[in-house]
Amino acid sequence: MKNFTFTIAIFFAVLLTAVFNYQAKAQVPQAFKYQSIVRNADGAILANQDVSLRLSILQGSETGTAVYTETWDKTTNAFGLIVLNVGQGTSSDDFSAIAWGEDVYYLKAEIDPAGGTNYTDAGASQLLSVPYALYAGSSANSAESPWQQNGSSIYYNAGNVGIGTNTPNKKLVIKATSDNDTLMEILDKDGNPLMVITPQLKTQVHRVHRAVLP
Repeated sequence: MKNFTFTIAIFFAVLLTAVFNYQAKAQVPQAFKYQSIVRNADGAILANQDVSLRLSILQGSETGTAVYTETWDKTTNAFGLIVLNVGQGTSSDDFSAIAWGEDVYYLKAEIDPAGGTNYTDAGASQLLSVPYALYAGSSANSAESPWQQNGSSIYYNAGNVGIGTNTPNKKLVIKATSDNDTLMEILDKDGNPLMVITPQLKTQVHRVHRAVLP
């Protein structure tokens, strides 16, 4: 069999639009979009060709442990393009069990341009904010989370909330861990600070807008 070499250009990985089903419980689609162009070693597009892919979600680094792996058999179009939904391929792993909020994750792609299982490593790239909407959407309504979801908002009415402390005695308590902490910062739409609260200076007001009544 010929040895195929290739390059893959990942155009983008975008999260599928979250469609909530209010007949039961809000659900976020357990997948995100993946598109790539398949080329050979000379940079020529492999058009209208059957290819096989193995995609893995790696935890922690480009060489981290694979927490999810799936395979695909696809046919490139006239432009060498393949499109698929990561999370919906052939796999024995549970895509919904990935703890998106606990670590950084990378998407590793491997491909056999001949359509078999002789996969060649095409590299790994970090998943940035894309799949973390999966985490945000699922955790807000999970049995383990005290937060509830109302449309695009989350809320908690069952008690007090603590940041830096596990014994908050008010609705919201923010406790510094050092004298250099910034406890809270409020910014305007341009990113300029309106208010900064630190342990040294109780409150710094940078700018105050007041409505002047006649």
